[in-house]
Amino acid sequence: MHPAGYHFGEKIVVLDKDMEYGPKVTDLVTWLESRIALHPLGAKTLGSPGYAIPALSDCQWIPIRASHDVSADNWLIAPPEAQKAFSFDISPGCKNNVVVIDQKSKCFGRVVIRGSHNTAIMIGSSEQRSPINVHMHSSRNYFFFGRGSTSNSTTFEMGTDGTSCVVGEDCMFSAFIDVTTDDMHAMIDLTSGEHLNPAADILIEPHVWVGMRAMILKGVTVGFGSILGARALVTRDVPRRVAVAGVPASIRKTRVSWVRERVPRTNALETIAALQEHYSCD
Repeated sequence: MHPAGYHFGEKIVVLDKDMEYGPKVTDLVTWLESRIALHPLGAKTLGSPGYAIPALSDCQWIPIRASHDVSADNWLIAPPEAQKAFSFDISPGCKNNVVVIDQKSKCFGRVVIRGSHNTAIMIGSSEQRSPINVHMHSSRNYFFFGRGSTSNSTTFEMGTDGTSCVVGEDCMFSAFIDVTTDDMHAMIDLTSGEHLNPAADILIEPHVWVGMRAMILKGVTVGFGSILGARALVTRDVPRRVAVAGVPASIRKTRVSWVRERVPRTNALETIAALQEHYSCD
């Protein structure tokens, strides 16, 4: 794989050649949309209901200065007051990594970067403080945490070049949750030499509730409105509006969804129906 590009079939799109970084970028919204669209999952969700990009009017380009490498083009795009919300651990030689924080975001946590040309976008809730940890152990990873989504402690792991993890709007993560696009180590068929567990993107659609200590593994899409039970091990796609639980997770109930209140209000059904219509999730 080309060290500074994305593969689309036989085509390679090279980032360094055409993309500028830093305050010299005059149209930040167009720049960010172009960067997101370089990722297949980013291109799929960009512009769709439930995946709106951050508010950027008050954001600034802030260099991420690592003590071991002050020259690399690693940037935080955020309002000045948000720059202390996350700590950064970036390996020497890594470059052209961009972390974007919405101007009203209450997300905070740790970002670990072990490669180059990675993009992480944190929007989340403007009301609830949400700890999230984002680990990008390779290059050309894409991470998105949508508006209104919350967490009580979630770690997102991308360990293979070019993989992405996208969380739609209004999701609710409990505590001690792991979401990972690969298995950390390769499994090999001893007869054919085939790689049996390749990495794959993860998509969590809007309005999903993830219970405590759940694990979401590579290649999974979780559908709108669904509920993942505590300690669920999610290894395959979850349809919309179902509840799953167990190891591995299986469907326990259909035609269900959720609201944030402990006791649902009388208009709970109308609230869920409005969300479903807003996010175009039939």
